[in-house]
Amino acid sequence: DLLPEVIDFVSKRGSLLGFSPNQAIAAGKLSAKENLSTADAIVYSYAEASKPLLTADSDFKGKKFVKLLKKELQPKT
Repeated sequence: DLLPEVIDFVSKRGSLLGFSPNQAIAAGKLSAKENLSTADAIVYSYAEASKPLLTADSDFKGKKFVKLLKKELQPKT
């Protein structure tokens, strides 16, 4: 079973966050407001000044609380 390995890998490199019904509603509203896919809106809904979203996904270009990486700077796994 790879699940423990995957959880260990992610938890050492990022954050595992809960997802409540209220968070789902907020993400849905954010999706429409920010013109993001549902999946991107879920991720973006957790971004804040003290915990910015670090990504190379150009869908987030110009969004508040996002630090956009250049593609060539993406870490290799």
